Order: sequence, then structure tokens, then C-alpha cells
Amino acid sequence: MKKFLLVAVLVMGFSMMAVAQDIPATEIFAGYSYFRCTTGTSSCDLNGWNLSAAFNVNKNFAPVIDIGGHYGKLTGRNYSAHSFMAGPKFMMPVGRFTPFVHFLAGIDHSNLGGMKTRDTQNNFALAVGGGVDISVNSFMSVRAFQAEYYGLRLRGELRHDMRVAAGAIFKLGKRY
Repeated sequence: MKKFLLVAVLVMGFSMMAVAQDIPATEIFAGYSYFRCTTGTSSCDLNGWNLSAAFNVNKNFAPVIDIGGHYGKLTGRNYSAHSFMAGPKFMMPVGRFTPFVHFLAGIDHSNLGGMKTRDTQNNFALAVGGGVDISVNSFMSVRAFQAEYYGLRLRGELRHDMRVAAGAIFKLGKRY
């Protein structure tokens, strides 16, 4: 009987510890980003960076601030695009893996430069997508991938683009 009680107490103790896992208060993502853009009959492949901060409310929801920069050529001219977006992120942790989806909206600042002219615009941008984060330890995770539909309102028309990213996540603080 004593062995049974000891086992029952241990099982209950370990199960309580599993339920009370620490959730980081903030997660900072920094990584490489690829952006595929289309404009009329032209398209471009841009390389760049992506940074985001997720402020975890609980293990399944976090508001996110996301910024990114992409650079390359479009119709033979230098092209750069910077995005400033925010929105909700929904997560479903399963062991070390955390699949997520997010819905971001904000501004895309694009700059098409040339020898004599420069075309700079600020436009509405929308990113809908998700990915998978893999926890390395209590301080860091790896974003295995993040893929998004990237809608951009450009000169009154909706442009359909794609953005893909991968990188490191740094976990700061604790939310219990």
C-alpha cells in the first residue's frame, strides 16, 4: 500500500510539473527572409531579413509586431521593400514543436530606384500564414519555416506575393 501511495504521489507531482511549464513573456524572432513579388508582367526574387516580437498572453495566443526588409532588382532597377505590420498569432504547442498561424496587417514601404528617377510608395500590406518553431532550450527556439501569403495594395490593385522566413527565436522573461 505504501508503494502504491508513493507512486500515486510521484505521478501526480510530475503531471502537475508538466502542466505548469513556463511560457516566455516575449519571443524575439530574427532571421533570413525570401520575398517573391509580382507587378503586372514583371516579377522579382528578393532576399532580406525579418524581425518580430511576440508578447505571449498564454501558451496559445500572442499579439505580434513584425518588420522586414527585402532587396533586389525589378525590371533592371534596384528595388527595396520594408514592411511594418502587427496582428494576432495563434499557437498550438506539442512537445518541442509549436505550429502557429498569424494574421498581420500594416504598411509596406517600397522604393524603386534608377539612374534619374525614384518611385517611393507606402501601401497597405497583409500577411496571412504560419509555420513551425522547434524549442532548443528554455532560452532559444528555431523557426524551421514560416510561409505567408503577402497581399499588397499597389496603385489601387491587390498584388499577390509570397514571403518565406527561417531563423532563431530568443525567449525573454517568464509568464506562468
